[in-house]
Amino acid sequence: MIHEETTAPLALVVESSGGPDVLLRQLEHLHVVARMPNVRFRVLARSTTSGIVPALSCPFTLLHVEPGKTLAYVSSLTRPDYIKATAPYVAAFEQARNPASSGEESVVILERRITDRANS
Repeated sequence: MIHEETTAPLALVVESSGGPDVLLRQLEHLHVVARMPNVRFRVLARSTTSGIVPALSCPFTLLHVEPGKTLAYVSSLTRPDYIKATAPYVAAFEQARNPASSGEESVVILERRITDRANS
C-alpha cells in the first residue's frame, strides 16, 4: 500500500497558471486526492513561514522501505538519485509540514477556493 503525505504551498491553490478553468479542475482534482484514505494533504500558508521552505525548492520523496530504513528519492535535471543519508530531507519535510494547516483545514481551504473559482 502506498501512503502519501504532501505539503503544498498556498500559492498552488490560489494562483492560476493555465486560466481559471484549468485552476478549477486542478483544485477539484486535489480535493479528490486529499480525501483519499492513504493521502495526507496539507496547505502551507506563506504567513506561517519566513518565506524560505527548502522542501519546496527541490522536489523529493521520502521512501520508507522497511521499518527504520528510509531513502530519499531526488529527481534532478540530469538524473534521479536514491540517497541513504536522509536527515536533511526529513528535516526539510518536517519544517514544511509542522506549520502547515491540518488535513481537515486544508480540505476546507480547497473547498473555499473551489467555491470561489466556480462562482467567479
